[in-house]
Amino acid sequence: MEGSSGGNDMELLSKTLQVEHKLFYFDLKENPRGHYLKISEKTSATRSTIIVPVKGISRVRMEGLALVVEVVVLVQGQLAQI
Repeated sequence: MEGSSGGNDMELLSKTLQVEHKLFYFDLKENPRGHYLKISEKTSATRSTIIVPVKGISRVRMEGLALVVEVVVLVQGQLAQI
């Protein structure tokens, strides 16, 4: 969450996903200001992180699913042209 050092935050749930050479970490955490989802991407050289407050998780999920559908349709259309 904004301004959070994360030092004293409690981890409630953690999942890891490997896609090719990247590792994705999904960590549900809690601090005095509430719950949040920390999503990190790690490659051999870099690490990127976003924080989603628990109130925004449903919206991120819906927008993400809509984007996945659009990508699948686009890729299928491109493959059909080959």
